[in-house]
Amino acid sequence: MMIARPIRSAAQRQILIWLRHGPSTVSEIAHQFSMRMPHASLACRQLREAGLITRDERGGLRNAPIYLSQTGHERLREDAVGKMMQYTELLSEVQG
Repeated sequence: MMIARPIRSAAQRQILIWLRHGPSTVSEIAHQFSMRMPHASLACRQLREAGLITRDERGGLRNAPIYLSQTGHERLREDAVGKMMQYTELLSEVQG
């Protein structure tokens, strides 16, 4: 059973959604979201430690491509369901 829980970090959500479309480097991610490199690197490290992304280090760490893992795909689905549930609860409160 899937646990419906939104991703708390907007930056991490943006990165995960971006990586759904294919691999990217930390510098590409930083550029895409107008983030400073240390912030992009930290967000990616946290996502990697959580198992949501993987990094292909065969060519070295510098400019290593980052991929969304299967767990990352699942976490994005949880996030979407969690957001829908929050929205539904909000609508119920407004209508009730």
